[in-house]
Amino acid sequence: MPAQYKYKAVSETGQQRKGVISALGTEQVEEYLEQQGLLPVSITKLRDRKPFSWVGFLRGTDYEKLIMFTNSLSTMYRAGIPILRALSAIRIGDPGGRFNYVIDQIRMRVQSGMPLSEAMSEFDDVFSRVHTTSVAAGEESGKLEQTLDELSVMLEREMELNRQIKSAVRYPLIVIVVMVLA
Repeated sequence: MPAQYKYKAVSETGQQRKGVISALGTEQVEEYLEQQGLLPVSITKLRDRKPFSWVGFLRGTDYEKLIMFTNSLSTMYRAGIPILRALSAIRIGDPGGRFNYVIDQIRMRVQSGMPLSEAMSEFDDVFSRVHTTSVAAGEESGKLEQTLDELSVMLEREMELNRQIKSAVRYPLIVIVVMVLA
């Protein structure tokens, strides 16, 4: 079964490239990089799963910002605005916040020639693997705007499901805490 590998490589012109690829082993990653004209610097296997954390579960993912970003990118792309210009124009939340920093970093990577999906995959704490691979599929098929629209719908449903789960867990958790305190 394929695993995810993170790689760093150098092109013939000396440009550094980073990314994540699904492969059966490091040999297959090396072959892929060689076909792309890249010299591998490092290849590391990513963990299959992140450990479960109650703090992470209760805090949750910032779905609103991610949904707003995905919707904005989709709308601008559909209107004929190039990805680089769209990434320059999109600002979500606090102007100096982490999310805007991530958007700027993605813009710089895309500007240097990296595909959007690859640039997003470097920020796996913001963009899930499903998100980045969906964007990659949209880029490859030429249907990026449809992919972004579908991602927005998926994120909205996921956000609502998480809200319902947290709401359902909240009352029993409070009762257990009160019982322990009593």
